[in-house]
Amino acid sequence: MENVSNLLLNGVSYGTAKRIVIGINWTFVEGEHGCGLAQTPRRDTPGCRPVAEAGKLTRLGLGQLALFVGSTNPMEVAIGMAAINASYNRFDLDVEHGNGLDVFGQADQSVTVVGRFPGLEERYSFLKIIEKEPCKGEYPESMTKEILQSSRYSIITSSTFVNGTAENLISYAANSQIAFVGPGTPLCPALFKLGVNVLSGLIIDDPQAASRVVAEGGAVQGLKDVARYANIR
Repeated sequence: MENVSNLLLNGVSYGTAKRIVIGINWTFVEGEHGCGLAQTPRRDTPGCRPVAEAGKLTRLGLGQLALFVGSTNPMEVAIGMAAINASYNRFDLDVEHGNGLDVFGQADQSVTVVGRFPGLEERYSFLKIIEKEPCKGEYPESMTKEILQSSRYSIITSSTFVNGTAENLISYAANSQIAFVGPGTPLCPALFKLGVNVLSGLIIDDPQAASRVVAEGGAVQGLKDVARYANIR
């Protein structure tokens, strides 16, 4: 399988980075033609440390910022992923609208979801949820490979692009229909080469307002008025 990071980097535009904001929940990068989000890692994530070039990052441009995905510092990886998304999730991208959790319709077979999303039980009857800190009825990360290999449909949180597990998860779910869902999903058609079927992310419509939501600690709910769901298949 081609390396996910290399595949994403190959299509990144080399425009200007106008603004970078690292909030407690989301990391935000504004480019000339689009904005990108990536989940901000928890401060206690192994390897997390201050960003060395803080205050000077916008001088680098999207292309150089995108290379941060190869960093050993999870904070820099989030910046790199947000820069990648700023390149792909363009304001003018032709997309299908709608909540990514609905992309498989009324699936009547096993649906595995990596990551907890609201409203899953109302959407799918045969549901298995895998979580790092599982609640009652959910499954631990140690069972990820086993469960994904037997799933008919797989929905994977976009945070896996930041924590480095997306590539493995795609390989585990190779016999299923695969959708990546979340604000940090890159709308990059090249990912379909790996066996991904649906990419569901966000396109920011109001960069100024979105950056304020991120800076003030907002979550997905706070971004709904300044962005729109976007799906490509």
